Amino acid sequence: LVSDMKNDRPRLEQQVPTLLKQLVDAGQLMAVDTEYRLQTREGALWTHDFNRRRTAVLADDERINSKRAELLRDGTKQALKPISLQQGTSHQPRKLVFELSSSRPSSSNDEVTLWVREGWSDDEKSVLNDARAAGVDSPLLFGYLPRLQHEDLRQAIASHVAAQETLDAHGPAGTPEAIEARKAVETHLEVARHRIQELLGQIMGGAKVFLGGGQEAGGVELADKVQDSANSALERLFPQFSEADHANWGQVVNKARAGDVGALSQVSYQGDVTKHPVCRRVLDQIGAGKKGKEIRENLKSAPYGWPQVAIDGALLIMLLAGNL
Repeated sequence: LVSDMKNDRPRLEQQVPTLLKQLVDAGQLMAVDTEYRLQTREGALWTHDFNRRRTAVLADDERINSKRAELLRDGTKQALKPISLQQGTSHQPRKLVFELSSSRPSSSNDEVTLWVREGWSDDEKSVLNDARAAGVDSPLLFGYLPRLQHEDLRQAIASHVAAQETLDAHGPAGTPEAIEARKAVETHLEVARHRIQELLGQIMGGAKVFLGGGQEAGGVELADKVQDSANSALERLFPQFSEADHANWGQVVNKARAGDVGALSQVSYQGDVTKHPVCRRVLDQIGAGKKGKEIRENLKSAPYGWPQVAIDGALLIMLLAGNL
């Protein structure tokens, strides 16, 4: 096999993994963790069951598609974990929700929505056209996951499903041969899981995000792209947020409760209480016959998105000043 260490070894190192895989696929070897072992009678039964189930999964397109959608949904959720949305100088926390679907999701009054579609059911052009049609005032974000490594992902899904089914069907192993056979199938499961994660990483890395109007978000990772575009989406969702954007509304509440009629100075306001934008909005809501809970819910939702402490501060200071 090796007569020239310098020239033959690299060639052999390339051939051996391929040959080992062929022997495993043929059922002559078992891959157990990082080792290869000769096939046993018990191992042959487990291997035959695994291969039979894998062939059945590959022939079932509906099942493959369903599992792929599940994996893409989980992969997107994982990729979006680093995102933290806060708005304004008051760092008001905001929530991001995403939906992986071919159908447009319902809009939300207090959340940034990311509508994700994937290349197995839609194409990038359709996603971009929908983003452009939504217009530059839309707070909806449009995401697209490209169709990459289709066959590799299909094969990995089949191996993963078949391995898990085989393990579930055979249950705990009692004999040394069965223990070794089970470890071989567990290795199939782990290899498939690793390959799926690797392929999902490539898909997430190629994802695109568009703002309403069609502007593409910048960034390397999916989280970067969504973070970049979500800040603009927040301004579109809550265009009147700036009226209540101040970090000191908590101090207004405390001072108003203590009887300080000049509590609004904590948010840099010295004029007539009823003319402060937040107080004026609260008065308008009350004038329309709303209950306190309704006022809070209305002003915490779009187009305001105000912190509850700002609404409460306005109520307390107007009560103290005799306006309520």
